[in-house]
Amino acid sequence: HPISSERAMGGVCAPGKADEEEQELPPHTVVPGNYFGTPVPASMSGGTAQFFKLQYTGPASGPAKEQYGGKSPTFWLGKDVARAMDELPFYEDILKLSAAQNYALLRNWTITYVGILTARVSSKIGSSELEDKERALLVIHDIADGLVSKRMLDIKI
Repeated sequence: HPISSERAMGGVCAPGKADEEEQELPPHTVVPGNYFGTPVPASMSGGTAQFFKLQYTGPASGPAKEQYGGKSPTFWLGKDVARAMDELPFYEDILKLSAAQNYALLRNWTITYVGILTARVSSKIGSSELEDKERALLVIHDIADGLVSKRMLDIKI
């Protein structure tokens, strides 16, 4: 796929003509693919969306490092948007909230989200073989980052 200058700079992507097999994404923030290595499946239990480990491979300093570099190599997780389409508008709305607005507390307590990464992913854990088609991944903070073991409570509103 050719990358537009807007997409390469991490801009916003508006809906366009999609392949017949693919779901069309609503307008969203684009994460440049050249800042991350190949997404690798993460073993997770529960839920229907597939998750992928993301490794930042972009510049060692500067704006890209500040925005996407994270605090550790395991900071980011990719969540397959095909099974989380209802979450995308929520995360995009959270990005628009400023710290001074009434919903600052909601923004502070929501998983960090930076946009959608479109990439071919590894077909399975430990394999260098890639899937044929690209996947759109929500790039979110892995809340298990840095934990030896975890206990989680998933509250749905």
